[in-house]
Amino acid sequence: MSQPHRHVAFHPNSSQAQRGHAISNIYDQDWHQPDYSTFFSNKSQGWPHRDLLKAIKNQPSSKWKALLSEQFSTPLAWHHDNIVPTILYFFTYDLIQYGGVKTATLSVSSLSKGNIYKTLSNHPLTYIQACDHDGLMQWATTLYESIDSEEDRWLIYNFLRFLPQLSVTEHFDISQFSSPFLSLSVDPFRLSVDQYFMTLEALLFQSNGSALQRLFCAVALILGFYGALRRGEVLRLRCQDIVCNPDNPCRFTLRICSTSEGNTKNKSTRFVYLVLPESVAKLVRVVRHIKRHCSPTTPLLGFENESMTSRQLHYLLPVTKALKALWGNNVRFHHLRHSGAHWLMQQGLLLVFDWDNSPFGVGDATQAMLTKQACQERFHFWLEGRDFSHMNDGLLFDVIGEQLGHSHYATTRWSYLHGIEWLPPLFLINERGFEHNELRYLLGIKPESKDVFRFLNTLTSKNQDIGTHSTLRLSGLEITPYLFKKKGFKQLKQISLIQDSFEVPKDDNHFLALWLSQCTENVVQVDNRQSSTSFFNYQTTHILK
Repeated sequence: MSQPHRHVAFHPNSSQAQRGHAISNIYDQDWHQPDYSTFFSNKSQGWPHRDLLKAIKNQPSSKWKALLSEQFSTPLAWHHDNIVPTILYFFTYDLIQYGGVKTATLSVSSLSKGNIYKTLSNHPLTYIQACDHDGLMQWATTLYESIDSEEDRWLIYNFLRFLPQLSVTEHFDISQFSSPFLSLSVDPFRLSVDQYFMTLEALLFQSNGSALQRLFCAVALILGFYGALRRGEVLRLRCQDIVCNPDNPCRFTLRICSTSEGNTKNKSTRFVYLVLPESVAKLVRVVRHIKRHCSPTTPLLGFENESMTSRQLHYLLPVTKALKALWGNNVRFHHLRHSGAHWLMQQGLLLVFDWDNSPFGVGDATQAMLTKQACQERFHFWLEGRDFSHMNDGLLFDVIGEQLGHSHYATTRWSYLHGIEWLPPLFLINERGFEHNELRYLLGIKPESKDVFRFLNTLTSKNQDIGTHSTLRLSGLEITPYLFKKKGFKQLKQISLIQDSFEVPKDDNHFLALWLSQCTENVVQVDNRQSSTSFFNYQTTHILK
């Protein structure tokens, strides 16, 4: 709490505003297949970002956003053999719409400065290569090292910094290109349990993905969130690396280790212990049941002999698309790990302070995860049925760090435990109130104004007789959302205090039924990409059941 650089916050997008077309297309193949009718694979390719610059060249900046929504509302498809022009198009689109780092509106000369596309034309990037972390980083390194001018390097650096905003390249790590003399940055975004459940439903409910693809994507989301696993750890997890507890089918033990497809980040093996809700655990058990006759070294997600690149493309990319469609372009698959780490720490701290329920204003699903029973169950691998008061609580942070694969708790604290808004409520049980003068100062209300009383009426419908010199009993959780927005009194009613909430399914077969409901009985199906072509559907409802 004493370190100012930890005091960061975020405001996630509302899922309702983002649902619709974007979420319905997460399983669609959004890239053009290579043209095998010709041997000339290196044909000259246009640069669509120049159309954007041409459209706004002679227009006032006040009309730019309207032009984008009218003439360029349809997203471009990705070219299989080179996606760099499409990335540059989206990069330029964002600069026009949102501006740069220092100003909200850039000039046309700044937008077209340096003709960056001429440099990028010598460094093509295939769609498949972009989906692979190592391949993408190697491409970026080659591109960056080919530039001599410091000015051009700065332009390329800003271009590379944009890559995580796109689903295809969301795993790009810009820190490798940042100056070591800069202060370390933090990435504070995390999902609540309610938001995770909404994403899980979105993955299972789409009809355009095949049955097994939707199931594998859902399990990838589950493992990434509850296990706080990295992308590579989810992909490399083998059938022999996940064990279901025979005494409790909702408990799973994961063995995270190096395989023939790659190594763990710290080159060591660790065991991760999961406790899942029954409705979620059933999906994981279904995957294990389907693959019960496979070789123990077969990856848990995917088909036999399916390449790692293909598995990234079909089981991780749709998850990333769903996260970005629901919660904003800044969200990445890695934020599932951040979220899992945060809620694991929350559960541990609630055990320390012996709380029966969470003191935080969270949604129903998140609140269910933070009950005393749920916290004890989550740490059963350590408690083994004992009460937490019988344990050496000084080991708690080390136990949590081991679950995340961190040798030192400092790594967990720095990289995953962002913000402090969740910390004081655990310590300040009888939180003090705010006096009139304090409240006026915080909200920017003039001393002679009576708006402070009307502000209280927006928070509660109770009529309280509050004197001029009395203390206002208003918790920090209630006032914090208003302070984040820093808006005037007249706009306070536009801010919602209600967080995303998802009611935990009482039916243990809820998600399983949702998955099967989008399957079809038709053995012959029409190809979505080419209506004149049909294919044999072996993933019918009857066979899956």
